[in-house]
Amino acid sequence: MSRFTEAKAALAEIERKKSQLSLAQAQAIEQLDHAKTSGARALLAGRDPGASAIAGLSATIDMTAHALDLLEVEERPAAERELKLASAQDFRNQAEALYKQLAEIEKKVRPHLDALSKIEGIEYTTAVLSAQRTAAWNNGSPDSSLFKKGGKLEHLGPSDLRADPINPNHWEIPLSRKIRKQADDLRMKAEAIESELNPAEEPPAYVPPVPARREGPPDHRPFLP
Repeated sequence: MSRFTEAKAALAEIERKKSQLSLAQAQAIEQLDHAKTSGARALLAGRDPGASAIAGLSATIDMTAHALDLLEVEERPAAERELKLASAQDFRNQAEALYKQLAEIEKKVRPHLDALSKIEGIEYTTAVLSAQRTAAWNNGSPDSSLFKKGGKLEHLGPSDLRADPINPNHWEIPLSRKIRKQADDLRMKAEAIESELNPAEEPPAYVPPVPARREGPPDHRPFLP
């Protein structure tokens, strides 16, 4: 059973206890009222009113009320905190699995980037895989030098272009970038929970694996959209 499942089960157990104790308390209150009425009639008739039974019911009601208070003051907050911590850990585990998947993709892509770097004489990184421009882009404004020179769309980079206002679909998003966003979102959820529970402590920072870099020319990272 996972930590998250155990934490949810603990909260469910608290609800079960609360329901059980509340029912027992209500029954004891009803029995006490009946016992007091019977005791009063016994006194009027000159019989033993059964005070010990009444005292026992009163004590049961008081202890049940105290048990219910403990559930809400001690056990529930602890269980809720554990559930939040378990949720944060679950988010981190999911993020870690996605980061590993991302590392595998980058490992497969690296040889192709190295080959391209060798041909072009600069070092390409996975930044070139951040997005693929579609034909829904124009090559700058009519006053731009690129536009005047008639630069072809496929020869221009993201920083050379502006979005076509009549078509909102300007980018094709690669799988690796989608995975990275999902992983980052999960990691940030975990960090938000940990910061809430431990405001004086900084959550552990995630350090992504750095792909091995080949020896070559300086790194020229393209524009990231």
